[in-house]
Amino acid sequence: MRTSIRDVAEQAGVSAVTVSNVLRGRPGRASAATRARVLKAAKKLRYAPVSQPVTQKRHVETRVIGLVFDGTTLEGL
Repeated sequence: MRTSIRDVAEQAGVSAVTVSNVLRGRPGRASAATRARVLKAAKKLRYAPVSQPVTQKRHVETRVIGLVFDGTTLEGL
């Protein structure tokens, strides 16, 4: 099973948001000690981030039907 951010957070004793901030390299969001704990836990658990898809491939069902009338007149309706 793949290691998640929650696993790293539990190991480091911090929140998943803190782990995310540290792994994304956001300065000023965590102390140096917390940053070190998170990085150590991530390394120990062999955390590998999941790459985000370039585009979301979600199937959305709209239940809409389109009609095209080509050269047909609706006279007499």
